[in-house]
Amino acid sequence: MSKQLASVMDFQTWLNDGGKDSAKLMRPVYGVHQNALLRKYEWEEIDASVVDVVRTTLVAAADFQRLGLIRPLGGLGTTVSVYEQLGDMTDAEVSMEGITRTQQDQPDYTPQSVPVPIIHKDFSFTARHLAASRRLGDAIDTTAAQTAARRVRDKIESMIFNGDSLSMKGYSIQGFTTKTQRITKTAAECGGGDFATEGNPYKVAVGGIGFLAAAGFTGRYGVYVARTQYHEMLHRLTDGSSLSEYQAILNGIPEIDFIRPADALTAGSVVIWQLSSDVADLAVAQDIVTLQWDMMGGMKTEFKVMTALVPRVKHDANGACGVLHVTGA
Repeated sequence: MSKQLASVMDFQTWLNDGGKDSAKLMRPVYGVHQNALLRKYEWEEIDASVVDVVRTTLVAAADFQRLGLIRPLGGLGTTVSVYEQLGDMTDAEVSMEGITRTQQDQPDYTPQSVPVPIIHKDFSFTARHLAASRRLGDAIDTTAAQTAARRVRDKIESMIFNGDSLSMKGYSIQGFTTKTQRITKTAAECGGGDFATEGNPYKVAVGGIGFLAAAGFTGRYGVYVARTQYHEMLHRLTDGSSLSEYQAILNGIPEIDFIRPADALTAGSVVIWQLSSDVADLAVAQDIVTLQWDMMGGMKTEFKVMTALVPRVKHDANGACGVLHVTGA
């Protein structure tokens, strides 16, 4: 057979192990690939390079996995992810007898839909290029595979933060900074300002979680910061504590679980979100996989690094969303 399809490899595998075992799980057929251009050890090198790029550099997607906020879908054939939005109920009642009947409620469930795109990038090898490498005893050049994996990784992270312009049947993909119902504030409105000024990151964090708590989202929280602002948070405070702004926030605000830099955020941006499935999760139809097929009678082999997943940033029946998007930091 001329086409080799890698098996599904879950997020936990490629995030937690050293890469080599993940690569073996990607490729179920060992020994000789009949009519395949690559040899077994060459496949292992390509797969391991793809795994290593994704495993070591995902930020938000890795947090979704760590927090148990991955929603498995029914496979690659799932083109739309549907989740139920729960309506509200009236308050509980107080009485001296348990037999007293309260007002009965039937919660409303409103289906919400998000398209599930395929994120993919292609690369190729020619038979002559591969033969020359083998003749010289060189290892296969995995640069193309690594670059393709980086492009897929970057698009995953970008989609989580910024959504995507792709839409289907009126359904769209919204991220942390593009969700219509998100809370939007400036750093000044949060009580701070430019992160280059000492003390402002802490003030923004305190003010930010205050806005989330007022909207009914009381934590715990995760914080993503644009790369420039993250570096500013690493500066030591001059108050004699020997702490950085970063450390001061984590030590002083127990509701915040983590602070991470996110390259997908524009400069001056901060995202604070409640770490729960009613606020956001990641729906996965197909984990990272490497496909291969031969062209031109085997003189050229093409590859595709791909996945099928979508972030689902949610709001409740009242339009409240547990994501705060801060600008001007």
